[in-house]
Amino acid sequence: MILRPVLELVRLEEADVGTFGILKVNKRVRFFTLEPPDFENEAYISSIPCQQYLMKRHTSPRHGLTFKVITVPHRSDILFHTGNWLDQTEGCILLGLTLINSPKRGVGNSRVAHEMFMEDLEGFDVAHLTVQEVF
Repeated sequence: MILRPVLELVRLEEADVGTFGILKVNKRVRFFTLEPPDFENEAYISSIPCQQYLMKRHTSPRHGLTFKVITVPHRSDILFHTGNWLDQTEGCILLGLTLINSPKRGVGNSRVAHEMFMEDLEGFDVAHLTVQEVF
């Protein structure tokens, strides 16, 4: 019995065009992710540090119903939201069902991925997120 969803973001690659990874939900690989590169946790332009976080259901004026990563040191408003390209991350985590490799790199089918993400977390207001790197 799962008391609350457990999410694991596994970063696989960091490049100038973004940090790419996968998101597991309850130990199942579900999505590709795109985040900014590591700029030492600087707001709006950096990925968040690797560690464990809590996430809360949140309604964003710009992105609608989603989840916000809370307890990020010196940061706020870290959301899971739709988008395909690095310049759309705003320091947040974009979800996709595919990777786009040409001519630009990004994640694809982001709206569908976000809908699936919200379905995975339906009925929950809080979830755990662990962020790790394997590169």
